[in-house]
Amino acid sequence: TTEDSSAANLRTLFCREVPRLWQSSARLRQPVTARAIGLFDEQHPAVPLCLWAQRPVWKLPPNADNMRLEPQLQPSLFALGQLGWDMAHYDVVRRHDQQPLSSEETAALYSLVRLADSPAATSAPAQAVLDQPLAVLADPRGSISRQVRWRVRLVSATVVPVREATARQDLGGESYIQYDGFVDLGDERIRYQLAGEGSTPETIEFAGEFPVTIISRRAASFAGPPQRGATSWEVGQYATLDGYFYRMWSYQSEKLQQENLGGRQVAPLVVAHRMVPTSAAVRTAQTAEVGWFGAALCVATLAFCGAIVVLVLKKDRPRRRH
Repeated sequence: TTEDSSAANLRTLFCREVPRLWQSSARLRQPVTARAIGLFDEQHPAVPLCLWAQRPVWKLPPNADNMRLEPQLQPSLFALGQLGWDMAHYDVVRRHDQQPLSSEETAALYSLVRLADSPAATSAPAQAVLDQPLAVLADPRGSISRQVRWRVRLVSATVVPVREATARQDLGGESYIQYDGFVDLGDERIRYQLAGEGSTPETIEFAGEFPVTIISRRAASFAGPPQRGATSWEVGQYATLDGYFYRMWSYQSEKLQQENLGGRQVAPLVVAHRMVPTSAAVRTAQTAEVGWFGAALCVATLAFCGAIVVLVLKKDRPRRRH
C-alpha cells in the first residue's frame, strides 16, 4: 500500500524474488520501493491494476518502528535498514557465506562500506555488540550484519581501485582500503580443520589470534600509507575495531600453501566503522584447551581447492600473505 493504507490505495506487486524473511511470515507489513512495469485501465490511467518488478528495494525510513513491522527484524538488521542499507541484500550475503567475493555482491558490500563511514552510522543508537570472535566463528551466518568490537593486529594494507561507475556510486568513491591482519582470541587456540577427501582431515592451529580481513572506505589516520601515492604497505599496529560483520569469506592463503594444506583459508570479513590504536593484549594464562573450528566452515569453500579461484571484485589483487 501507499502511506494511506485504505483499500483504495492497495496495490498488487509481483516480484521475481522477495526476501526470505518475508516468506516466513503469515502477515507482511514492510516499507518497499520498486522500479516496476504497470498494467493500467485506460479509464483510470493514474491507478495501476498491478505491477511487476525484478525485486523490491527494502529500506527503512528514519522514523520506522520495528514493533509495527511484520515480521519484526533482528535489531542489527533493523539498524542497517535505518542507515539506508537495502536489506534485500541480506539474502545475497548469506548465499555467498564462506565463498570468495562475487560480483553479485558489489552493491551489498560497497553500499555497506559507504554507510559504515557515514555520519549517520556515528550517531546511530548502539546495538548489542559481539566482542568475542569465537561467537562469530561458531555461528557465522547468524552473525551476519551484527556489530563487532574486536582487538586486531593490522599487518598490511592495500588500496583497492573500483573501476565500474555503478560500483563507485555504491561505494561513494573510487577505491577502498583492505587491511589484512589477525583478531585477538585471548588465551584461546583454534584447531582449524580442513575439509578433504582423506579419512584423516588436515588441521592447522592458530594460537591466540585468527586471520581477519577489514574493509574501510578510507585509511585509518594511524595506519595510513607511509608516503603519498602508495598502494600497499606494511602496518604493524594494534587497533580496536568497531564495525559490521559482513560474512566469512575464503581466499588463497600462502600460509596454508606453505604447509601443504591446500592453500585455502576462510576468515571473518568486517566492514569498518571506526578503528583506534591500542596496545597488544596481555596474556594472563597459558593457552586454553583447543577449540575445534573449520569442518563446518570449510566444507563449502575448500571443495574448490582443485580449481582456480578468481576474486571478481579485485581481479588484480595479489594473494594474501596470511
